[in-house]
Amino acid sequence: MPQHDRIYTGGAWAPTAAGGLIEVENPATETIVARVAEATAPDVDRAVRDARAGFAEWSGRSRGDRADHLAALHDGLHARADEMAATITTEMGAPAAIAGRVQVGVPLRLLASYRDLLRADGPPERVGNSMIVREPVGVVGAITPWNYPLNQAMAKIAAALAAGCTVVH
Repeated sequence: MPQHDRIYTGGAWAPTAAGGLIEVENPATETIVARVAEATAPDVDRAVRDARAGFAEWSGRSRGDRADHLAALHDGLHARADEMAATITTEMGAPAAIAGRVQVGVPLRLLASYRDLLRADGPPERVGNSMIVREPVGVVGAITPWNYPLNQAMAKIAAALAAGCTVVH
């Protein structure tokens, strides 16, 4: 049974402040299928500090560089799509076809769309007498529901990274 006793923050895997684990139950069989790190308020505070510390560097990257990172994320997810779909089926009970086509397929298309938007470097957009300026604003905090775990997370994370923001999820 997989056990993941660390969280990813500040570019590295780190232990949680409390060191606890949460059991992940397969809803179809009611068996424990994994144990994952239990993050607490101090862990969230550390993740926000780490995201703030990385903001200047990430937001200073070019659109092309951010597109390359989103492309690498897309390619990594694509390579593990079957594994991710199986995990989603086990953890939350989605039928296998839905897990593959929707739960993993939609995030793949979403990553590709943000990658492509970043690579389409057009002129600034004018609306009437106004100029639309897109600038990174800082750290984005994202809380997502259990029923679309990868899709909802990626929808928020990809948009924030494409915009040059850093993310706490």
